Amino acid sequence: FYFSRKSRKSKNMEENQEHYNEEDEVTKESNLRIDRDQENQKCATFHFSGEDHTLGNALRHVLIGKKDVDFCGYSVPHPSERAMNVRLQTTLRPANEVLKSGLNDLTKIMDHIAETFDNEIMSFD
Repeated sequence: FYFSRKSRKSKNMEENQEHYNEEDEVTKESNLRIDRDQENQKCATFHFSGEDHTLGNALRHVLIGKKDVDFCGYSVPHPSERAMNVRLQTTLRPANEVLKSGLNDLTKIMDHIAETFDNEIMSFD
């Protein structure tokens, strides 16, 4: 796992593994699977298919900057597979809400970068 930790108060991930249901939730597009603790909605692992370090590191960076994130890490299970896992533990809101917020923030950042790049290209010509 490539991770950042804000607090040492987080529970050990291995202690929580027994509470997870592998097929907990699958999105309609089937490129995101969510494993979460049924008792604690503040801990979840998000499995993204078709993604790699590009999204993983950027998303981890955005999420760890949020005040209600206690732990955020990502891993790419195998280099030949296009899959990426994000583990998220929050203190205030459910993990899925924080992930959605992080993805929205990352989208805004990328839109700003693209707009700035386009403006600079236009001013260069």
